Amino acid sequence: MKQNHLIVFVLAPLWIAGSLVFSSARTPSFEPEGRYCGFVYNAGYLVRSEVVLGKTEDGRLIGTMTYRDGDDVTKGTVEEIVKKQGRERSVEWKDKYGSGLAIWKFDEKFDEFEGLWGTGMNIPQYTWTGKRCNDVTS
Repeated sequence: MKQNHLIVFVLAPLWIAGSLVFSSARTPSFEPEGRYCGFVYNAGYLVRSEVVLGKTEDGRLIGTMTYRDGDDVTKGTVEEIVKKQGRERSVEWKDKYGSGLAIWKFDEKFDEFEGLWGTGMNIPQYTWTGKRCNDVTS
């Protein structure tokens, strides 16, 4: 009888550990947080860009951006202007050149976005795209 209890005592932790491994596997959350690699229109060219998104305490998107700027990389920030649900998001971008509005429309799974950006209060008209890049370096 003691052997049966020993088997349960040994196997139960293994079963729980196995359950945790399977339950912690990444399931699609259909949220925009994450890292996106893509292209942005800059100085007459489509150049590589990267956007890393998270959320503020009140649920707005916030993050960083980088893009090729000639031989350099320019860094900046993005922040959702008004908290929204759904696939279309409006963010304010800021970098060393200024700021402006960008409007991104994500696909159904938030795996990629297509959007436009503009300077200051101008209507966005320049291309900005991104696709989840996971561990790929842009």
